Amino acid sequence: MNTAKQIEHLKQLLTGNRKSDRYVIFKCIDEAVTNNETEVLNECMRIAVNYMPNNPEDMMDEFSKYEETYTIAFLHITLFQEVSLFKRISLMNYLIKYVSKKEEIERQGETPLYAFDSPFQKQLFDKLTGNRFKYSESTYPYYLIYSQYALLLTEYGDHANAYQYYSKAHVTNPMSTEVLFQLLILFKQSRQSEDLFRLGQWMLNVASTTKGIAHALQMMAYSLYLDGKFEESYAFFFQSLKYDENPYPGLNDEINGVLTALKREDPYNLSKVDISNLFIGKTYKPQANELVFDVMREYIIVEFTKQNYLEVLQYSHEYMKIRPRDSKVSNIHKKALEALN
Repeated sequence: MNTAKQIEHLKQLLTGNRKSDRYVIFKCIDEAVTNNETEVLNECMRIAVNYMPNNPEDMMDEFSKYEETYTIAFLHITLFQEVSLFKRISLMNYLIKYVSKKEEIERQGETPLYAFDSPFQKQLFDKLTGNRFKYSESTYPYYLIYSQYALLLTEYGDHANAYQYYSKAHVTNPMSTEVLFQLLILFKQSRQSEDLFRLGQWMLNVASTTKGIAHALQMMAYSLYLDGKFEESYAFFFQSLKYDENPYPGLNDEINGVLTALKREDPYNLSKVDISNLFIGKTYKPQANELVFDVMREYIIVEFTKQNYLEVLQYSHEYMKIRPRDSKVSNIHKKALEALN
Protein backbone atom coordinates (compact mmCIF):
# COMPACT_ATOMS: atom_id res chain seq x y z
CA MET A 1 0.00 0.00 0.00
CA ASN A 2 1.50 3.37 -1.00
CA THR A 3 1.72 6.41 1.29
CA ALA A 4 -1.43 8.12 -0.01
CA LYS A 5 -3.54 4.99 0.44
CA GLN A 6 -2.16 4.36 3.93
CA ILE A 7 -2.96 7.91 5.03
CA GLU A 8 -6.43 7.73 3.48
CA HIS A 9 -7.02 4.48 5.37
CA LEU A 10 -5.87 6.18 8.59
CA LYS A 11 -8.31 9.08 8.08
CA GLN A 12 -11.16 6.63 7.54
CA LEU A 13 -10.46 5.14 10.98
CA LEU A 14 -10.84 8.49 12.76
CA THR A 15 -14.18 8.90 14.57
CA GLY A 16 -14.04 12.42 15.97
CA ASN A 17 -13.28 11.24 19.50
CA ARG A 18 -9.94 12.93 20.10
CA LYS A 19 -8.69 10.42 22.66
CA SER A 20 -9.41 7.32 20.60
CA ASP A 21 -8.27 9.04 17.42
CA ARG A 22 -5.02 10.05 19.06
CA TYR A 23 -4.25 6.42 19.83
CA VAL A 24 -4.99 5.41 16.22
CA ILE A 25 -2.69 8.14 14.89
CA PHE A 26 0.07 7.32 17.37
CA LYS A 27 -0.24 3.66 16.44
CA CYS A 28 0.28 4.67 12.83
CA ILE A 29 3.47 6.48 13.86
CA ASP A 30 4.63 3.41 15.76
CA GLU A 31 4.04 1.13 12.76
CA ALA A 32 5.70 3.55 10.33
CA VAL A 33 8.81 3.62 12.55
CA THR A 34 8.84 -0.20 12.75
CA ASN A 35 8.47 -0.51 8.97
CA ASN A 36 10.94 2.31 8.26
CA GLU A 37 8.36 4.22 6.19
CA THR A 38 9.61 7.80 6.38
CA GLU A 39 6.93 9.39 4.18
CA VAL A 40 4.11 7.70 6.07
CA LEU A 41 5.73 8.68 9.37
CA ASN A 42 5.90 12.35 8.39
CA GLU A 43 2.28 12.39 7.22
CA CYS A 44 1.13 10.72 10.44
CA MET A 45 3.02 13.29 12.50
CA ARG A 46 1.45 16.16 10.56
CA ILE A 47 -1.96 14.77 11.46
CA ALA A 48 -0.92 14.05 15.06
CA VAL A 49 0.04 17.68 15.69
CA ASN A 50 -3.58 18.74 15.22
CA TYR A 51 -4.73 16.18 17.77
CA MET A 52 -2.39 17.20 20.58
CA PRO A 53 -4.12 18.95 23.52
CA ASN A 54 -2.96 22.40 24.61
CA ASN A 55 -2.09 20.87 27.96
CA PRO A 56 -0.21 17.55 27.56
CA GLU A 57 -1.23 16.66 31.13
CA ASP A 58 -4.68 15.87 29.67
CA MET A 59 -3.12 12.77 28.11
CA MET A 60 -1.94 11.27 31.41
CA ASP A 61 -4.43 8.39 31.47
CA GLU A 62 -3.85 7.62 27.79
CA PHE A 63 -0.08 7.68 28.18
CA SER A 64 -0.11 5.25 31.09
CA LYS A 65 -2.44 2.88 29.23
CA TYR A 66 -0.53 2.92 25.93
CA GLU A 67 2.93 3.72 27.23
CA GLU A 68 5.03 2.09 24.52
CA THR A 69 3.09 3.51 21.58
CA TYR A 70 2.80 7.00 23.10
CA THR A 71 6.49 7.10 24.01
CA ILE A 72 7.53 6.27 20.45
CA ALA A 73 5.12 8.88 19.05
CA PHE A 74 6.36 11.59 21.44
CA LEU A 75 10.00 10.85 20.65
CA HIS A 76 9.41 11.34 16.93
CA ILE A 77 7.05 14.31 17.14
CA THR A 78 9.48 16.19 19.40
CA LEU A 79 12.12 15.92 16.67
CA PHE A 80 9.72 16.88 13.86
CA GLN A 81 11.02 20.19 12.53
CA GLU A 82 7.58 21.25 11.24
CA VAL A 83 6.50 21.62 14.87
CA SER A 84 7.68 24.78 16.62
CA LEU A 85 10.58 24.39 19.05
CA PHE A 86 8.41 25.80 21.85
CA LYS A 87 5.72 23.15 21.22
CA ARG A 88 8.30 20.34 20.99
CA ILE A 89 9.88 21.38 24.28
CA SER A 90 6.43 21.61 25.88
CA LEU A 91 5.67 18.04 24.82
CA MET A 92 9.05 16.84 26.02
CA ASN A 93 8.57 18.60 29.36
CA TYR A 94 5.53 16.40 29.88
CA LEU A 95 7.38 13.26 28.83
CA ILE A 96 10.25 14.08 31.21
CA LYS A 97 7.79 14.40 34.11
CA TYR A 98 6.26 11.06 33.22
CA VAL A 99 9.67 9.41 32.86
CA SER A 100 11.00 10.82 36.15
CA LYS A 101 8.06 9.33 38.05
CA LYS A 102 8.40 6.02 36.21
CA GLU A 103 12.12 5.83 36.97
CA GLU A 104 11.53 6.45 40.68
CA ILE A 105 9.08 3.54 40.76
CA GLU A 106 11.23 1.20 38.67
CA ARG A 107 14.52 1.92 40.40
CA GLN A 108 15.20 -0.38 43.36
CA GLY A 109 16.75 1.68 46.14
CA GLU A 110 20.32 2.70 45.37
CA THR A 111 20.80 0.01 42.72
CA PRO A 112 21.53 1.63 39.33
CA LEU A 113 18.84 1.29 36.66
CA TYR A 114 20.21 0.79 33.16
CA ALA A 115 18.42 0.78 29.81
CA PHE A 116 20.88 -0.62 27.31
CA ASP A 117 20.41 -0.17 23.58
CA SER A 118 20.89 -3.82 22.74
CA PRO A 119 21.77 -7.24 24.17
CA PHE A 120 25.30 -6.67 22.89
CA GLN A 121 25.68 -3.53 25.03
CA LYS A 122 24.59 -5.45 28.12
CA GLN A 123 26.93 -8.34 27.31
CA LEU A 124 29.83 -5.94 26.81
CA PHE A 125 29.10 -4.03 30.02
CA ASP A 126 29.01 -7.27 32.02
CA LYS A 127 32.30 -8.37 30.48
CA LEU A 128 34.00 -5.02 31.13
CA THR A 129 32.87 -5.02 34.77
CA GLY A 130 33.56 -8.72 35.29
CA ASN A 131 29.91 -9.34 36.20
CA ARG A 132 30.67 -7.81 39.58
CA PHE A 133 28.39 -4.79 39.22
CA LYS A 134 24.84 -5.12 40.52
CA TYR A 135 22.17 -3.22 38.60
CA SER A 136 18.53 -3.38 37.51
CA GLU A 137 17.70 -3.45 33.83
CA SER A 138 14.81 -1.79 32.02
CA THR A 139 13.55 -1.97 28.44
CA TYR A 140 12.15 1.56 28.68
CA PRO A 141 14.30 4.06 26.68
CA TYR A 142 15.20 6.38 29.57
CA TYR A 143 18.56 7.43 28.17
CA LEU A 144 17.08 8.12 24.72
CA ILE A 145 14.42 10.40 26.21
CA TYR A 146 16.91 12.28 28.40
CA SER A 147 19.36 12.73 25.54
CA GLN A 148 16.63 13.90 23.18
CA TYR A 149 15.47 16.45 25.74
CA ALA A 150 19.08 17.63 26.05
CA LEU A 151 19.21 17.99 22.26
CA LEU A 152 16.11 20.20 22.29
CA LEU A 153 17.51 22.28 25.16
CA THR A 154 20.72 22.76 23.19
CA GLU A 155 18.68 23.93 20.20
CA TYR A 156 16.92 26.34 22.56
CA GLY A 157 20.28 27.60 23.88
CA ASP A 158 19.93 26.23 27.41
CA HIS A 159 23.34 24.53 27.58
CA ALA A 160 23.42 24.19 31.38
CA ASN A 161 20.26 22.08 31.49
CA ALA A 162 21.33 20.24 28.33
CA TYR A 163 24.42 19.08 30.22
CA GLN A 164 22.24 17.97 33.13
CA TYR A 165 20.07 15.77 30.90
CA TYR A 166 22.95 14.38 28.85
CA SER A 167 24.43 13.38 32.22
CA LYS A 168 21.17 11.67 33.21
CA ALA A 169 21.20 9.88 29.87
CA HIS A 170 24.74 8.69 30.54
CA VAL A 171 23.77 7.45 34.00
CA THR A 172 20.93 5.34 32.55
CA ASN A 173 23.08 3.99 29.71
CA PRO A 174 26.82 4.28 30.34
CA MET A 175 27.48 2.34 27.12
CA SER A 176 25.93 4.82 24.68
CA THR A 177 28.77 6.39 22.66
CA GLU A 178 26.27 8.86 21.13
CA VAL A 179 25.52 10.30 24.57
CA LEU A 180 29.19 10.21 25.56
CA PHE A 181 30.09 12.15 22.45
CA GLN A 182 27.56 14.89 23.23
CA LEU A 183 28.95 15.23 26.75
CA LEU A 184 32.48 15.35 25.38
CA ILE A 185 31.50 18.17 23.02
CA LEU A 186 30.30 20.20 26.02
CA PHE A 187 33.51 19.49 27.95
CA LYS A 188 35.54 20.44 24.90
CA GLN A 189 33.68 23.71 24.45
CA SER A 190 34.34 24.63 28.07
CA ARG A 191 37.95 23.36 27.82
CA GLN A 192 37.54 21.01 30.81
CA SER A 193 40.56 18.88 29.99
CA GLU A 194 40.34 16.52 32.97
CA ASP A 195 36.68 15.62 32.38
CA LEU A 196 37.29 15.51 28.63
CA PHE A 197 40.09 12.98 29.05
CA ARG A 198 38.32 10.86 31.69
CA LEU A 199 35.10 10.51 29.71
CA GLY A 200 36.99 10.14 26.43
CA GLN A 201 38.90 7.23 27.94
CA TRP A 202 35.66 5.55 28.95
CA MET A 203 34.25 6.10 25.45
CA LEU A 204 37.38 4.53 23.95
CA ASN A 205 36.97 1.62 26.35
CA VAL A 206 33.41 0.86 25.17
CA ALA A 207 33.41 2.05 21.52
CA SER A 208 32.42 -0.71 19.11
CA THR A 209 32.40 1.27 15.84
CA THR A 210 35.23 2.93 13.93
CA LYS A 211 33.36 6.24 14.21
CA GLY A 212 33.12 5.93 18.00
CA ILE A 213 36.78 4.97 18.33
CA ALA A 214 37.87 7.93 16.18
CA HIS A 215 35.77 10.41 18.15
CA ALA A 216 37.08 9.12 21.48
CA LEU A 217 40.69 9.37 20.29
CA GLN A 218 40.15 12.89 18.97
CA MET A 219 38.55 14.10 22.20
CA MET A 220 41.40 12.63 24.24
CA ALA A 221 43.88 14.19 21.83
CA TYR A 222 42.35 17.62 22.40
CA SER A 223 42.50 17.12 26.17
CA LEU A 224 46.19 16.23 25.95
CA TYR A 225 46.74 19.33 23.83
CA LEU A 226 45.07 21.50 26.50
CA ASP A 227 47.39 19.95 29.09
CA GLY A 228 50.48 20.70 27.02
CA LYS A 229 51.24 17.05 26.18
CA PHE A 230 51.74 17.82 22.51
CA GLU A 231 53.55 14.65 21.37
CA GLU A 232 50.92 12.44 23.00
CA SER A 233 48.17 14.62 21.57
CA TYR A 234 49.57 14.25 18.07
CA ALA A 235 49.81 10.47 18.51
CA PHE A 236 46.11 10.30 19.43
CA PHE A 237 45.12 12.49 16.47
CA PHE A 238 47.38 10.45 14.17
CA GLN A 239 45.82 7.15 15.26
CA SER A 240 42.28 8.53 15.01
CA LEU A 241 42.68 9.13 11.28
CA LYS A 242 42.98 5.36 10.76
CA TYR A 243 39.41 4.98 11.97
CA ASP A 244 37.79 8.20 10.74
CA GLU A 245 35.99 7.94 7.41
CA ASN A 246 34.46 11.42 7.67
CA PRO A 247 36.61 13.78 9.78
CA TYR A 248 34.65 16.62 11.36
CA PRO A 249 35.16 20.23 10.17
CA GLY A 250 38.00 21.81 12.09
CA LEU A 251 39.95 18.61 12.74
CA ASN A 252 42.80 19.71 10.46
CA ASP A 253 43.00 23.02 12.33
CA GLU A 254 43.29 21.17 15.64
CA ILE A 255 46.07 18.95 14.29
CA ASN A 256 47.86 21.98 12.86
CA GLY A 257 47.62 23.60 16.29
CA VAL A 258 49.43 20.63 17.80
CA LEU A 259 52.07 20.74 15.05
CA THR A 260 52.61 24.44 15.72
CA ALA A 261 53.08 23.70 19.42
CA LEU A 262 55.62 21.02 18.44
CA LYS A 263 57.33 23.55 16.12
CA ARG A 264 56.80 21.30 13.12
CA GLU A 265 55.47 22.47 9.80
CA ASP A 266 54.14 19.20 8.35
CA PRO A 267 52.37 16.11 9.68
CA TYR A 268 54.63 13.13 10.33
CA ASN A 269 54.14 9.39 10.53
CA LEU A 270 54.38 7.34 13.70
CA SER A 271 55.20 3.63 13.66
CA LYS A 272 53.77 1.11 16.12
CA VAL A 273 57.17 1.15 17.87
CA ASP A 274 57.12 4.97 18.08
CA ILE A 275 53.69 4.91 19.69
CA SER A 276 54.61 2.06 22.02
CA ASN A 277 57.71 3.91 23.23
CA LEU A 278 55.80 7.15 23.69
CA PHE A 279 53.29 5.55 26.04
CA ILE A 280 55.55 3.27 28.07
CA GLY A 281 54.34 3.25 31.67
CA LYS A 282 51.11 5.09 30.81
CA THR A 283 47.66 3.80 31.73
CA TYR A 284 46.31 4.99 28.39
CA LYS A 285 47.22 4.38 24.74
CA PRO A 286 45.73 5.56 21.43
CA GLN A 287 44.15 2.28 20.46
CA ALA A 288 40.79 0.53 20.43
CA ASN A 289 39.87 -1.81 23.26
CA GLU A 290 40.43 -5.34 21.93
CA LEU A 291 38.11 -6.79 24.57
CA VAL A 292 35.18 -5.04 22.85
CA PHE A 293 35.87 -6.96 19.68
CA ASP A 294 36.47 -10.23 21.50
CA VAL A 295 32.96 -9.88 22.94
CA MET A 296 31.58 -8.81 19.56
CA ARG A 297 33.07 -11.90 17.92
CA GLU A 298 31.34 -14.18 20.42
CA TYR A 299 28.09 -12.25 19.95
CA ILE A 300 28.21 -12.55 16.14
CA ILE A 301 28.78 -16.31 16.31
CA VAL A 302 25.93 -16.88 18.77
CA GLU A 303 23.50 -14.66 16.82
CA PHE A 304 24.37 -16.54 13.63
CA THR A 305 23.44 -19.85 15.28
CA LYS A 306 20.10 -18.23 16.22
CA GLN A 307 19.63 -17.19 12.56
CA ASN A 308 19.44 -13.50 13.55
CA TYR A 309 21.06 -12.52 10.27
CA LEU A 310 20.33 -8.78 10.36
CA GLU A 311 21.94 -8.59 13.79
CA VAL A 312 24.91 -10.56 12.48
CA LEU A 313 25.39 -8.21 9.53
CA GLN A 314 25.17 -5.11 11.70
CA TYR A 315 27.97 -6.22 14.00
CA SER A 316 30.12 -8.17 11.55
CA HIS A 317 30.27 -5.11 9.29
CA GLU A 318 31.96 -3.10 12.05
CA TYR A 319 33.98 -6.04 13.32
CA MET A 320 35.62 -6.65 9.95
CA LYS A 321 36.76 -3.03 9.75
CA ILE A 322 38.89 -3.69 12.84
CA ARG A 323 39.78 -7.33 12.19
CA PRO A 324 39.59 -7.86 8.42
CA ARG A 325 41.64 -11.08 8.55
CA ASP A 326 39.23 -13.00 10.75
CA SER A 327 38.15 -15.66 8.25
CA LYS A 328 35.48 -17.16 10.51
CA VAL A 329 33.58 -13.89 10.92
CA SER A 330 34.06 -13.06 7.22
CA ASN A 331 32.53 -16.41 6.34
CA ILE A 332 29.62 -15.86 8.75
CA HIS A 333 29.04 -12.40 7.23
CA LYS A 334 28.91 -13.92 3.75
CA LYS A 335 26.50 -16.68 4.81
CA ALA A 336 24.23 -14.18 6.56
CA LEU A 337 24.05 -12.12 3.36
CA GLU A 338 23.22 -15.23 1.35
CA ALA A 339 20.50 -16.23 3.82
CA LEU A 340 18.77 -12.87 3.44
CA ASN A 341 18.96 -12.77 -0.36
